[in-house]
Amino acid sequence: GLAMGAEFLYGLALNTHFGLDLDAATGGRAGSLEKGFKVDALGLNVLHNFNREYGRTPAYSLRGDVSLPNEEGQDGAVIRLRGIASRALVQYDRIHLNLDGVLATSPAPDERRFRPGLVLGYTRPLGYPRRFHTTGLAEVAVRASERKGAGAIGSLGLGLRRQVTVRSVLDVGVRTEAFASSQAPHNSLSITAGYSIGF
Repeated sequence: GLAMGAEFLYGLALNTHFGLDLDAATGGRAGSLEKGFKVDALGLNVLHNFNREYGRTPAYSLRGDVSLPNEEGQDGAVIRLRGIASRALVQYDRIHLNLDGVLATSPAPDERRFRPGLVLGYTRPLGYPRRFHTTGLAEVAVRASERKGAGAIGSLGLGLRRQVTVRSVLDVGVRTEAFASSQAPHNSLSITAGYSIGF
């Protein structure tokens, strides 16, 4: 199947933005016979950057998301809190650490109420010192499975970010869930593409 998402961000104040987002899907879905187009969830989010990187102190941000599912049989909201730290390794290379906590307010009987996760990322501009419009990305992530009794799921990802115009950016990436417990459902491979426009 094909999953799609759209997000609108608006700067509320210095170092803070507010977002509205929706997730939709069409085609096959895991654990469902549904194949038509449907909006799966609507969400709100807020991100605040506490400081820029200085000396050996990383830049820190905090993002909160509230997602309201639109699927039949699902109640309650999903709340996600994400701590983000970013620091330069050398002149242009950067390392990123995301700590996630996902809380389902009305989980299904076989679903975990709280799911922690961690993502370690690395970015590097490609083509410097002559060009700076393309960045390579890599990540290693681990998260708890949604199902009770199932273990962790680990993934590896690679991607490219390309500045197309002064106000637009294209992202492409591939991710594979490299390991999981035998009881944890997971996808073997996913391909993602995104396009952002500032106005």
